[in-house]
Amino acid sequence: MNLRCLFFLTSTLAATCVANLLFVSSVASAPISLIYTTLDATGRLNDVSFATSNVTITVTGDTDNVTDFGSVSVLLNSEVTIAYNGLLLEVTNDVSGANIYDPFVNRGVAIAGFSRTFNDGGDLLFSTDAAYSTWDLRSSLGPIDVVHSYIQWANPTLVQTNAGALIFDNRQVSGTFQAIVGNTTPVPLPGGLPLVLTALGGLVLLRRAKRA
Repeated sequence: MNLRCLFFLTSTLAATCVANLLFVSSVASAPISLIYTTLDATGRLNDVSFATSNVTITVTGDTDNVTDFGSVSVLLNSEVTIAYNGLLLEVTNDVSGANIYDPFVNRGVAIAGFSRTFNDGGDLLFSTDAAYSTWDLRSSLGPIDVVHSYIQWANPTLVQTNAGALIFDNRQVSGTFQAIVGNTTPVPLPGGLPLVLTALGGLVLLRRAKRA
């Protein structure tokens, strides 16, 4: 094999490796955390009432699972934890196995929150703010001060947790909302960076050989 042919093959290998690396970077997952904090919430857990409590509801998912319905964006396949009074509750599925929570934003009316499902309706928590009118659940936002509304937790399809059914009383409470988007773990490289460095090193050696 002559130097010109070897130079072409090495150049092609380097270009392919770089393209693969750029492709992986472009499709890297983007985890999202939606954090709703509220003051003075009341309700029942496993039929035991609790008094006013500060509550933090955290919804986690991936922006790849955001679906748009016109001016409404919904985050599918999310996970929910609820912390209050020193407890950390993990929200589970209902008895039918259906996902009962879909975080959403409605830009048309500047409302964001989460519901049992987008198709079935049944909002559980929502707030209004002008910032929601341009947000699509794919970028970070806040924290912003809002007034949250708890509604419909006592509907027939109860929100189940690892400690029993959770029902918040219908009421409006002060709080905050924040969305955090960003990678938290490194993405594996196809072929790896060493392959690229090897190919580029080969190009350097070939250029030196041609000069000699």
